[in-house]
Amino acid sequence: MKENKILLSLYKGIKELIKGLSLKERAEAVCKICVEDLGLSLCWIGKKEKDGSVSVFAQYPFDHPYPKLIKVRWDESDYGRGPTGRAIRLGIPQILRNVESPEYKVWLSVAKKYGFKSSASFPIKDEKGEVWGSLNLYSKKKNYFSSETIEIFNSFSDLLGLAFRNAFLFEQANRRLNKITALRNIDLAILSSFDIRVIYDVFLHEIVSLLQIEAVSLLEFDKFTQEFKLKVQKGLLNEELKKQSIKIGSFIPGKSAKERRIIKASLEEMDEPLRKRIMEEQGFNIYYASPMIAKGKILGIVEVFRRNESEEEE
Repeated sequence: MKENKILLSLYKGIKELIKGLSLKERAEAVCKICVEDLGLSLCWIGKKEKDGSVSVFAQYPFDHPYPKLIKVRWDESDYGRGPTGRAIRLGIPQILRNVESPEYKVWLSVAKKYGFKSSASFPIKDEKGEVWGSLNLYSKKKNYFSSETIEIFNSFSDLLGLAFRNAFLFEQANRRLNKITALRNIDLAILSSFDIRVIYDVFLHEIVSLLQIEAVSLLEFDKFTQEFKLKVQKGLLNEELKKQSIKIGSFIPGKSAKERRIIKASLEEMDEPLRKRIMEEQGFNIYYASPMIAKGKILGIVEVFRRNESEEEE
């Protein structure tokens, strides 16, 4: 009876996966089904990161603190020896019928706080068999995961991987279409207006919409003074930028123009005092400076401020 209920619930989950939802919405829908229909206490989907960590991609209940309170990795460290880390590293399901096991000691106190007694992690793979992340399940019952339910959840995690890949390809195609639309809008602005500020405003609007970034600025180059000054910006809550000039070659923005390359910097790496302060005050962690070049001449610099690293593949 229990297995029949799980099969029906997972069938419901599969229907959610083929809906026209975003990747994150699909993941959240699956987590919700695992908890509300199957009686699990928590479900979260972990994403395998390049640095060996595992980030929380989706979870249900949405406000459950457990996934954010624990540190999980997929390497050989102590934090990579639990079910999630091993499932991602080895590519096979990991079942913990009792959390009071030696391999779970680094998370045991937090798990006990929320009443978890058993846990399981199932690798999520793409069509090439490469592990993308894991489906992580928690129950307040010992031995919740029987051999039958393990087989069912494992099959479901395989479907998750394929569905995620299809959703990613769809979103990637949609981003490319948005890029084409944005470039077309910029072209129209250039052709229909002699006001450079209007063109700059359209340019920034399309960049913000296209890349879904929090803040961007455009510095214009004065060839006589060899300095850059703020022309337009979106999302930066600071008036001092309007009064500031940056010499070509000075600090990260000026170096970007002088070296004619995109420079990325973290908050810690930012060497320009005003921008560093803005990043601290507004919670930005990543900065990009990109020179604007036309016919071999420097026209300006586009600056991008982000709170988080972009997950998009360009």
